[in-house]
Amino acid sequence: MSFYIGAIVCSLTPLVCAAIATTLPLAELILFGPWLAAIAAGAGLIAWAVVPRKSPSALDGIPLNPAQQPALAAFLEEVAQRTGQPLPSLVLLTADARTATGFYSGFAGIGSQRVLSIGLPYFAVLEREELAALMAHELGHFYQGSMFAWAWIVETQRAVARLFGALERWAPRLIPVFQLIFEPFVRACLAASRRQEFAADRFAAGYYGSDVVQSVLAKNQRLAFEFHIFFESEMLPLLRGGWAPPLLSGFHDFSRRFRPGTVLNFLSEVPVELMHQPDAASSDEAAFDTHPSVQTRIEAVDQQPDATGIQSHPSLALLLDVEELEGRLMAWEARKRGLPALQPLAWNQVLPRFYRPRWEVAAEGHGFDGQTVAQLPQIIDSAGVELVGAQFANGVRERLQHIAETLCAALERDGWQAELRAPGGPIVMRKADRAVEPFTVISRLAWKQIAFFEWEDECAELGIANLVLVAPTLQRA
Repeated sequence: MSFYIGAIVCSLTPLVCAAIATTLPLAELILFGPWLAAIAAGAGLIAWAVVPRKSPSALDGIPLNPAQQPALAAFLEEVAQRTGQPLPSLVLLTADARTATGFYSGFAGIGSQRVLSIGLPYFAVLEREELAALMAHELGHFYQGSMFAWAWIVETQRAVARLFGALERWAPRLIPVFQLIFEPFVRACLAASRRQEFAADRFAAGYYGSDVVQSVLAKNQRLAFEFHIFFESEMLPLLRGGWAPPLLSGFHDFSRRFRPGTVLNFLSEVPVELMHQPDAASSDEAAFDTHPSVQTRIEAVDQQPDATGIQSHPSLALLLDVEELEGRLMAWEARKRGLPALQPLAWNQVLPRFYRPRWEVAAEGHGFDGQTVAQLPQIIDSAGVELVGAQFANGVRERLQHIAETLCAALERDGWQAELRAPGGPIVMRKADRAVEPFTVISRLAWKQIAFFEWEDECAELGIANLVLVAPTLQRA
């Protein structure tokens, strides 16, 4: 309220400055006029930034048709009746580990359409009671007008962002001054957002029990972390290649073998720092978070009564024709990212249909000039590998990727057999009782985790020290 009252005052400031200017003698007008003009311009800029805009109309996900998903529609209606909240008029299914409520179109929540977004991965990890508690949490954001207040909180944040965007363009030197003025409003908005999360947790726990809500919070933390890694490292490269493997079955296999800190097939497709679950933020950093920490939310909701226990009723049973839903979701993701049309692909066909053609292209490349596998450390050094923090610099990953694919092609030409057991697992080349992981090797060499003499000894043991990376008949003129 203080923010918008201040905005109203700012909108009147140019008129006040103009009135003052008309009463000043010429000499004083020449002296104070530029200051009055600067104050009027600054106040006008603030007023322009604060005026609420029509809510963005972009929707992310595919709409769920109750006629095509009757079990899920009945389930959501049951949760709505139990919590006494109306169902949003539009329910979207998304391809990420995220649930959200919001407004579509309208003006800061006025004349808007309520939207509920549900991430498909939740159906793979939550039991039915847990999914119900998660939906109750989202509906709790509408309880007692909380969502309407949230819409104005978001508008305040957008207004501050618009203001600083304009300052960065027209008057960057004034940014520190405006930071001092508006930081309290930003902190207040984020604090209100965190309070709403606590309130929604209590709302859900009141109907489904604190133990169920705590289980949802713990599972959600792990799911959000692991699914992001899975999608970025395993799914996205395939989508870029025009392939759409089954989402949920791939994530199931991935999560069984993924451990924080592991090296994935695509060298730093995901930054290395994301391989480790983040530590708790400091109190100062937490003041700028939109959500409280998971542990804080679990402790807060512990004051609510427990339920009778979580029964084993997988929520995936609520969906019909999961394969068709996944296909539509992946097609949506491809269109959203400007990618070509997708073709379905089984995970056991990823190696022959996706990886091996890339190796064949790499084997036709040039630039290795008859160099051998034992010379990979020198090749990587000459590739100009640069490290920025905990990841490779732009363009380096692609060069390392090409070297790893060339190594795979050379090993296959020498009779080694490629093996990829499941998403998230390493590509292993085998020959008799010997085995080597090309992508892991290149990553370790790039990170200087293997000395050149250690690699030469390893190559000698594997019998590949003198293996030429690109056969002379395949090298380009």
